[in-house]
Amino acid sequence: MKKTLLLMLFIVPAMLFAQQNADNGFDKPQRKVYLWDVTLSMKGAGGCPNIWNDVKEGLIKDIKSVTDPQMEIVILPFQHKILEKVSDYATAEGKQRLIDFVKNYDLPKMWNGSASSGSEAADGRGKTTMTKLYAPLRECLETVITSDKIDILVFFTDGRSDFPDDGNAFENFVRDEWCQIAVEKDIYAYYVMLTPQAANANLKADCDGNRFIPVDPKPNGGYDISTVFLTPAKEVCYNVKDDYGKDIVVKFSDKSSVPIEQGFVIHVESDPENPYFNINQDVVLDSEHKTISIRPELKMTSEEMRNHVFELEGNKDCLYLSFALGEGMDKKYNMVNVSNGKTRVELVGTDERTLKLEWK
Repeated sequence: MKKTLLLMLFIVPAMLFAQQNADNGFDKPQRKVYLWDVTLSMKGAGGCPNIWNDVKEGLIKDIKSVTDPQMEIVILPFQHKILEKVSDYATAEGKQRLIDFVKNYDLPKMWNGSASSGSEAADGRGKTTMTKLYAPLRECLETVITSDKIDILVFFTDGRSDFPDDGNAFENFVRDEWCQIAVEKDIYAYYVMLTPQAANANLKADCDGNRFIPVDPKPNGGYDISTVFLTPAKEVCYNVKDDYGKDIVVKFSDKSSVPIEQGFVIHVESDPENPYFNINQDVVLDSEHKTISIRPELKMTSEEMRNHVFELEGNKDCLYLSFALGEGMDKKYNMVNVSNGKTRVELVGTDERTLKLEWK
């Protein structure tokens, strides 16, 4: 009998922990995809700055910094289309294979077509030194990115499209279609403009949760393409009796490719229509435990809050918290995202049932 009870004591918490993680949304794997411009201008052709080796070093640095061995990393060198796909998982061996690929990669130089015709090289290999943006992105969405993973897409280039129709299609796609596709497939994109020649003020994507972030050239040079990527728990529980007056603690899943230093600030807001709390504040992330503690401004007394929740069917209610970057974080880190937006705070009005075991 004692063995059975002990077994249940171990199994039930494990099941609850697994379910809690699933409810928090931390169970969905992530994939990091690099769309890497490998046209001749990256080596200084046409009067552009030679940033080839610097960008390689930045890419290698970012691959090295990935600490989750279950994260898939995909590298897609592109010119007018994706030239090849190399992928592996972020184990020590997998990262080394990817790093060796980047170190040894040299850009194709053959081009017999023209920007007006868009034709490929005569040998059929399609190796060009000219840039398209929409075509490689569309190919990536159709052949690499899937909805079963959260995809972090780093799309970096030193210039704009050499093909007018393609460039217009890229801008129109980002403005009109990107947000819906990004939500459906769970994508967060960083469009990294490596040089002033790549700057494009027409790239607008008004997505909730920062689904498309244009990254301007760094004014002091350097080509850091590392990411800070934090995902808040989908749900936390707040007992209106026992937790009244206490902090609301939200845990984040951290899939960043760089360590987050102490002092990282996150802005939190509550739904202004909710009757319980007012939250509109900057809070500092506990970088070790990846949690924030929020002290809400209470709109009700403890008794009023309990009575309000008790009157509801099921003795439960909920409100939502939304998150954004705190002031200055986008300047301290190159590419930062507090992902998709909202945590559900479930307010419980009944005493939770507890099981008490006594040994005699």
